[in-house]
Amino acid sequence: MHTTATQKLAHQAVPSVLLQLSLPAILGMLVSSLYNLSDTFFAARLGVSQVGAVGIVMPIMTFIQAVGMTFGMGAGSRISYLMGRGDRENAARAGAWALVLSAFSGVVLLICGLCFLSPVLRVLGVTDTIFPYAKEYAFVLLLSAPLQTGGFVLNNTLRSQGNAVRAMLGVILGSVVNVGLDPLFMFVFGWGMRGAALATAAGQTLSCLFLFFQYQRKKSPLRFRFSLLRWEPALLLAMGKVGLPTFLRQGSTMLATILLNRACLPYGDSAIAVVSIVSRILWFLTSVLIGFGQGLQPLAGYSFGAKHLRRMLSSYRWALVYAIGFSLAAAAACFFFSETLLVWFLAPEGAQRAMGLLCFRSQLITLPTQAFVIVSNMLMQATGRAFFASLLAVSRQGLCFVPLIFLLPRLFGTTGLLLTPAAADAATFVLSLFLTFFVVRRYRRMASAQ
Repeated sequence: MHTTATQKLAHQAVPSVLLQLSLPAILGMLVSSLYNLSDTFFAARLGVSQVGAVGIVMPIMTFIQAVGMTFGMGAGSRISYLMGRGDRENAARAGAWALVLSAFSGVVLLICGLCFLSPVLRVLGVTDTIFPYAKEYAFVLLLSAPLQTGGFVLNNTLRSQGNAVRAMLGVILGSVVNVGLDPLFMFVFGWGMRGAALATAAGQTLSCLFLFFQYQRKKSPLRFRFSLLRWEPALLLAMGKVGLPTFLRQGSTMLATILLNRACLPYGDSAIAVVSIVSRILWFLTSVLIGFGQGLQPLAGYSFGAKHLRRMLSSYRWALVYAIGFSLAAAAACFFFSETLLVWFLAPEGAQRAMGLLCFRSQLITLPTQAFVIVSNMLMQATGRAFFASLLAVSRQGLCFVPLIFLLPRLFGTTGLLLTPAAADAATFVLSLFLTFFVVRRYRRMASAQ
């Protein structure tokens, strides 16, 4: 018998259910993005080097997120598909394996990260002036790696059941704690960057514990039990195929951030601070687009598993309408107020402000292209199109960004460096058009044959 959440996935009008799934995910993503944005905002009160430290450590955070989201998306998409087919036992097994594997991976990241922290920071492009702040900040964050990876899995598996609101509440709890503790730890207690990291770790811990409690509620169909950890190679392989695009996307994001930070080295701490600040503000907007994609994922996965292909395609079209509509409105508003937004973070020096405006505005222009790419990638991932999803996942930060970050700065200097992210967005959009055309055309033919 279907639960209320499952009935919603199966029968409720697509525009309505998509908003019901997307809005909690969006709010959760927005509040979650406050983790790093608040650290950046308060670090700016300490100095340019401290802001640079947040940017340098970002690849470490991205990799931790990549591990958690890989298991979370792999399990979440598989859970939606299996529930659509009525296979609750294997759906619960997918969630249990994802939680255990993510926590174990987090422990491995913690140990390896602490053992090799100094050389890792050098590889990430840290300067001598930023190094002590970055090391202090990263050390504490690594201690919470197992809880971060587990939290991402719990968030995704709750949403895959249709419990988007509970997943959102867990993220909001952690973010509110983080933002509230940042000024207390950093300024009142005088702990500086260590305080920023402790606030983030405390928020992640409470979020993970809250999500696990929700996951274990009596009414939850997928409660964790050790008896579920029976070896199922086919299930784990299916989860891995679906989760791989997420790992590639996050991994390529980490690589792009490293290359961008290293490309900023000749221009000093100010350049690193500028790209760090702009990336955090843009991530706040991009998180909304990801929220629409996360809302699409359980609906598309369930509909595909239940062989309701017309409903799946309708959900994709509505997700595009919502995401592109938001991106156009947000880009226009932020473009108009871009200087005001940057003043919150950047010192009033003319050169630094000009660098920030060029980097920020160029990426606002290409923000709508990201809406199309993200939603299309989520459709491919939710329906098991692993190759196309993986290719699109690595295209922006890998296939497109990597050659451009070496080419454009050499041709145009600082201007080329600051325009590289926007150029990568445009190139990725062109590639995504071709990949999406083939995937959607196939699904339309399958729907017509039903």
